[in-house]
Amino acid sequence: MAELLQLQSIKLGDNSFCKSRLFRVYSLPSLQSIELGSNSFGLSDSFILQSLPSLQSIVLGKTAFNNSQSFVMNNLTSLVSFDLGGNRFASVTSFAMIGLVLFDFIET
Repeated sequence: MAELLQLQSIKLGDNSFCKSRLFRVYSLPSLQSIELGSNSFGLSDSFILQSLPSLQSIVLGKTAFNNSQSFVMNNLTSLVSFDLGGNRFASVTSFAMIGLVLFDFIET
């Protein structure tokens, strides 16, 4: 991902990457926001965000990552808002939030 060092936002619409098995975003120093639509990454086994020092906001649509078993957020020191849609991460068996500072958790 070296060529994406200046990327500031990721925004995907509804039903994006429905058959993808992994969602991992890491080592993007300028990334400030992630917004994923409803029903995105429905078959993904893992949701991993790590080493994103400028990430301030995460917005997930309803039923996003519905079948994910692993959820990891690591070293997101600027995160201030995490907005979850309904019925997301219904199958999670492993949940880790490491190196986070206080943020607002919003359930819609």
